[in-house]
Amino acid sequence: MTAVYIVEEAEVELLMAAEFYGRQAPGLRAAFIDEFERMVGLIIEHPAIGTPYEAGTRRVLFDRFPYAVVYREKPAASLELIAVMHLHREPGYWRGRF
Repeated sequence: MTAVYIVEEAEVELLMAAEFYGRQAPGLRAAFIDEFERMVGLIIEHPAIGTPYEAGTRRVLFDRFPYAVVYREKPAASLELIAVMHLHREPGYWRGRF
């Protein structure tokens, strides 16, 4: 089984985005969380599924929302989720997280 670690800043990004969408329309918060969980499930099953990105990371785009999960594979079959990145935010803002 693959261990998944989410850095604190990425968890904050996830929660802030979910709260934002929750204020926009009923059910949208849950839809955002579901999409995130689906992306993480795909990453766990197929760690190389993400597009190679910056600094040795990979990126998987959400289907419905303008977000991506930025992650990297770690030794001993683990994954580190580095950012839940809004696609219109300054690129590379997350680089200092590892």
